[in-house]
Amino acid sequence: MADKTKSRNKIQQRRPRIHPKIRERRSEVIKQKNKKRLIFVIALAVMILALIVFIVVVYSPITQVTDIVVQGNQHESDTQVLQAANLYQQKPQLFLLNYGQVQKDIQNLPWVLSDQIEKNWPNQIIITIKDRTEIGQINMGKAGFALVDEYGRILQIQSQAIPNLLEIDNLGSHLIPGQNLGAFDIGALNVAKIVPSILGPIATKEIVESDNSISVVLGSNNTIYLGSASDIRQKLLEALAIVNHGSLLPNQTVDVSIPNSPVVTSSSIVNSRNG
Repeated sequence: MADKTKSRNKIQQRRPRIHPKIRERRSEVIKQKNKKRLIFVIALAVMILALIVFIVVVYSPITQVTDIVVQGNQHESDTQVLQAANLYQQKPQLFLLNYGQVQKDIQNLPWVLSDQIEKNWPNQIIITIKDRTEIGQINMGKAGFALVDEYGRILQIQSQAIPNLLEIDNLGSHLIPGQNLGAFDIGALNVAKIVPSILGPIATKEIVESDNSISVVLGSNNTIYLGSASDIRQKLLEALAIVNHGSLLPNQTVDVSIPNSPVVTSSSIVNSRNG
């Protein structure tokens, strides 16, 4: 026993003494590590709790879209709007619905110009539709008449012409609702948009010629030859001044293809300057 005691005392003597400040520093480092671990555990617990709350709220039946209000639609029915948006039978979550895609799908409907979606927590959305406006009807012969707006969108096919709506000839014969016309056709449609505001009900028909020139037929059996689709307002005002003068005879053509230089001729719907 005495030998063991002596050996233990020798070992203790060989061990260096730790300075109190160093011991205090070590203790502080251990406390800081424990504090960081505690903060990490708390932060992790908060994140997990937040994730659970998010999942419960987002995927809860409470936030399922069960009430859809469609308003502003005059031509497309509520059912057509909901079917286009894939919302007719589905019940998506209010927070997970792809609203941009829904708007895009609805705008593919022939009559829809734009739409807005308003979210009302917890389970309602309101879809507000802005409809397009027809500016003319394209005569497709036996296929009927295609209503068209100023942007070249075919809105609807009618079997009969609509009274007092400008008729447009030679702008297409196989058109379908939702189709968009080409760039040149937009120029012809711009004419159709301006004509009623200047000539009013006396203009009955717009004709697009094979050379892409444009004429307007009046109810008095007179014709206004516009030529290209440029300077339309000025050309129409010049033609209107001649029409209002009252000197036109039946079947005469007012050629205003060159602005400020109108010509009255007995020619049919052709460029009287070349005929």
